Amino acid sequence: MHAVGKIGVIAPPITHALIVDALDGIDRTARAAGYDVVVFTCSTNPKQPYSKVRDPFYIHHISGEKEIYDLAVRADLDGYIILADYFFDQEFVGELLRQFHQRGARCVVLEKENKLYPYVYAEQRKIVYRITEHLIQVHGCKLLYCLTGQKDRFEAIQRRDGFLEALRDNGLPVSEEQVFYGNFWMNTAQDFANKILNGEVPKPDGVVCAPTI
Repeated sequence: MHAVGKIGVIAPPITHALIVDALDGIDRTARAAGYDVVVFTCSTNPKQPYSKVRDPFYIHHISGEKEIYDLAVRADLDGYIILADYFFDQEFVGELLRQFHQRGARCVVLEKENKLYPYVYAEQRKIVYRITEHLIQVHGCKLLYCLTGQKDRFEAIQRRDGFLEALRDNGLPVSEEQVFYGNFWMNTAQDFANKILNGEVPKPDGVVCAPTI
């Protein structure tokens, strides 16, 4: 593979501020190193796996969009950054990684553990630790909750551990009952807020949480 001075980024629809921030950071870093960035994206991010779609019109639409990512696989770029965790269809992401690997492409995967390529995560534990510490030391919070993601997700575990560690380091009681699990999506936060408002969950001094997608 010869150098062409271009890095490819595989992303779902750019509809969330976190994706915009990620692309901005990638672009600034690449340009500082003398590389251009080519972004491969589309207009839909279906929650249902592509393989289970049955509607004829939708199948036609999605097949057209998938050609964009097929083009990325065939492109002869210096390397690729895959925003894996931002796709709802992780089955599709796995297949995409296998295709890149078969072509011998250089890739780095964001927020998704896999056996084919190096992967990186944000420092979730440290970030949540600092948020929790700020609420305790600056705002005087005593009763805090942590709203995180699915129990088996790496990011969710890291956030939980950072939260509990901050409570412990600041001399506050530590209990797993202060940790609530969801799915990293806005409906979880809405449901949790309603439970507090309805009295199902005792009112806290604050809630530690952060968006993912």
